[in-house]
Amino acid sequence: MGESQGGGGSGADKLEAYARKVSDTAGGEGDSGLSVEGRSNADVFKGALAREHEMISGALDSLDRWDETDQSVFKRFFGEPSDIARAHATEVYGRMLALNESYSPANFQVDPLEPAVAYVDVSDPRTITVSDRFFGLGQDSQAATLIHEMSHFNVIGATMDFTAAGDVTGLLRLTQTRALGNAQSYAVYGAISGMQ
Repeated sequence: MGESQGGGGSGADKLEAYARKVSDTAGGEGDSGLSVEGRSNADVFKGALAREHEMISGALDSLDRWDETDQSVFKRFFGEPSDIARAHATEVYGRMLALNESYSPANFQVDPLEPAVAYVDVSDPRTITVSDRFFGLGQDSQAATLIHEMSHFNVIGATMDFTAAGDVTGLLRLTQTRALGNAQSYAVYGAISGMQ
């Protein structure tokens, strides 16, 4: 289906810089520099879920509005903005929004020994397991991590990890088929759409 195209210009550079910041942490490693010290785990989860809701809603708004800017951003992370690709991404984000709205802090488990920031059992959309590292991320990165992990659930998107967290160059070079099946593509597109 073609490759995602990178672009020049200051707007594109800012977009890539933000994508790199979110991608460095969502589903992977790093810290955005914002501290959540002093907050309970439940409060952190509530905040991350609320921000994830904003990001997913932003992605759905962009996919609905579908103006030239929306299509340009979509093209960078998912390839050609075809009706089929747009419909697929809309379905994934729609299912993800419904799941987000059903979640509470009770849907999270903490595994302090886990080296990854978070992981899921793709067949069980009732639970996301996070490591202690999740609590050191800023709220945008926590929310993008939740998008990444929720996209893996079979009932949401059955996505894979075709690119590593932080590999924006690889993310921008995926074929459209792989980009639409890549967890990090949804995390970064959601984060960028949530800031518009």
